[in-house]
Amino acid sequence: MRKFLILVFLLSSLSLSTSLINTNGVKTYATFQSEPFSVEQVCMDSVSHNVVVNWDVTGLGVTDEAKFQLKIDLTLPDGSVITHSTSIVQGSQEIAVNHPDGGDAVLGLTFLFVDMEDFSNSFIVHLEPCSEQPIGPLPDLVVNKTNDVEGQTSVGQKFRWIIEIQNQGEGVASFPSDSRVFRDQLPFEEENVTLATYQVLEIPNGLSCDIGNSENNASPGELLCLGSISLGSGESVRIVVEVTPRVAMALVNPPNGICFVDLIDPEFPESNPNGRIEESNEGNNQCSDTVIVSESPRSTDGPLSDLVAIKSNSVSGELVLGESFVWTVLIVNQGQGEAFFPSQSVLLRDQLPRGSEPPTYANLMSVTSGGVSAGVECTFEFENATDNTTAREFNCQAAGGEIVIPPGGTIEVSFEVTPSGSGDLLNGGSTGVCLVDPRDVVDESDDGNNPCSDLVRVKEPLSDLVARKSNNVDGVADVNTTFTWTIQVENIGAGKAEFSPNAELFKDDLPSDGSPMYVIDNVTTSEISGNVNCSLGGPGNDLLTCFAGSSMTTISPGGNFEVTLSVTPTSVPGGNAVNPGFLTNGNPEGDCRADPSSTVEESNEQNNDCADLVRIIIPCPIVATTATSLIQGGSESNTGVTHIQEQTMVTLDEDLPIDLSPDSASMIDAGTEIQSQLIHFDPVGQPRGFVNLNCTLRFDHKILGIQTSSGNLNSSDDTLGLDNEGFYPGGDRGLENNDRVIIINNRTIEVRFGVTGSVDQIRVIKVP
Repeated sequence: MRKFLILVFLLSSLSLSTSLINTNGVKTYATFQSEPFSVEQVCMDSVSHNVVVNWDVTGLGVTDEAKFQLKIDLTLPDGSVITHSTSIVQGSQEIAVNHPDGGDAVLGLTFLFVDMEDFSNSFIVHLEPCSEQPIGPLPDLVVNKTNDVEGQTSVGQKFRWIIEIQNQGEGVASFPSDSRVFRDQLPFEEENVTLATYQVLEIPNGLSCDIGNSENNASPGELLCLGSISLGSGESVRIVVEVTPRVAMALVNPPNGICFVDLIDPEFPESNPNGRIEESNEGNNQCSDTVIVSESPRSTDGPLSDLVAIKSNSVSGELVLGESFVWTVLIVNQGQGEAFFPSQSVLLRDQLPRGSEPPTYANLMSVTSGGVSAGVECTFEFENATDNTTAREFNCQAAGGEIVIPPGGTIEVSFEVTPSGSGDLLNGGSTGVCLVDPRDVVDESDDGNNPCSDLVRVKEPLSDLVARKSNNVDGVADVNTTFTWTIQVENIGAGKAEFSPNAELFKDDLPSDGSPMYVIDNVTTSEISGNVNCSLGGPGNDLLTCFAGSSMTTISPGGNFEVTLSVTPTSVPGGNAVNPGFLTNGNPEGDCRADPSSTVEESNEQNNDCADLVRIIIPCPIVATTATSLIQGGSESNTGVTHIQEQTMVTLDEDLPIDLSPDSASMIDAGTEIQSQLIHFDPVGQPRGFVNLNCTLRFDHKILGIQTSSGNLNSSDDTLGLDNEGFYPGGDRGLENNDRVIIINNRTIEVRFGVTGSVDQIRVIKVP
């Protein structure tokens, strides 16, 4: 808060007493004699304050008021001037000052004496910033309104509203004269029907309180208290109003109006925006109370009603932060008699859970009733006029007339709740009222079963760790050739995954068959606080483990770490090249798992495992040849095959029959552009028994199909083969029963040739 220093320069021989009132209501007086000027300090509010000038001119011997005039000029920093003048011999003048922040105002006082040659004397007050002197303790005004009928009465039966205004702050609350100390817009008229009449019975000294009249400019039914009072710390005053109800309904005060102590005075808008008194807390000046007015008491003869309220939630008592749920309250009359509620009386009061992180309560979702007459209106009560989400109370009342709930009748209301923090949301019980018929309007056989309660446990959002493993060779790798396994552990959940120091984050029992060699190439992290340390161990250096660092490691939602691992198989798994060999990683072969010890609670524990399979192959040795013919003996080898690149760009004129394809097709359609490659195996000499070759071939173009039968090979020589007469053997050159071709993927095949005295050939049709 800005403060100001008042410098007073006295230039006349006049004895003057000045008084300044700041927005605390604290007066500071400085009296100056005919001595040279003196200085007095007073702390002032930077936005607004009042200046009161008191004068005493009896010492001048002036007896004729008409010959004396005091002129007061206040010059503001923007150049505007506020002028007050008076001809009263003795008195005071109050000036309401709007002092802009950071400016200096000049106060000039001029004394004018008629028929005197030297008629003018003056002094000037300078207002300048003063930051050293603090403002003293502030007051804190609160007002409490109660009734003397425990909240219910009947038409024509008088009751009293007791209003107590108390200063619970440490400073003094001083209202200057004619201040609006208290204002209460009482329930008065609705649809031209007078709801109640009022009479003020008790008024504090210093105040004038009356119910709406032209003299105090109050509206009909409005209690307005004017005057000047001073309340020290802990002091209070009381106002008592007698009320005579005229209509059966709830007298709600204030319904949509004001019940307020120290409300801003519209005639002085330049005063403190919250009122005339500056307080340590401006948010607790309101007051309210409700009295249920019924018709003449109903007869208690006959069976009585018995109201119960049941509160339930839509999430079985538990949900994760970030989700919403619905609270439902069911009101049931389980008694034998009817339950009567006068118009505007409260059926249900629910003080909603608040806490340090108040939930958001959505607009009412539904109100349903079974067998109930008239209507039910439910509303939220919010913290203030600008807050329509963080409700503090939920109320349902009789709307439009008296409500009758018959035996077995029900009223059900529901609304949506969105928690803002984790923890327990307990409604009712020790945390606040959740009660049907909270004013005890209905005569019941059992009033002890009216409370309702429910508990919803809000959990922090959980993490969800997933582990993924992939290779960079499309699942096929040559023996003694290095490929890469990439392992990624990611948190796809909404909550954080927190690991204590040195906790196990990931474990991978790497395959040992095939004697692979493993090397960790790199470990990268994203959205992770703390360290991730990975190492290889175990008897064969085939156990990959990743641990948290020496401090807490947290994987945020969307965070991940990635490990790249070089793998070099030195033999075919299974120990031979006849049957396919695989490096199989993950279940059921072994653990490949994020959070292997299950130390982190997750929303899904079933997706922590990872797995991958890489087929280890022996590539077919390629026989270099300059042969001019592929008939038997043209290009011989017991351990390798001959590759012949045939046509490199052919557009088929007609469908081409094939024996194998990646997609099980038996033809390659006419119009397709293709290239062809012939694979030839011819053992050395004339073997008497089988000569077998089992190996794998890779191609750099996508395979469309393979011809393995002699008929298809012979028929496509002219189209796809080399233009070299006698180059191809013709006859029985395709594969027999002991031969096979397996398409591993669309670029890799495994072949097994078994030859007894001839050659084996296949033609591979590829994309150009």
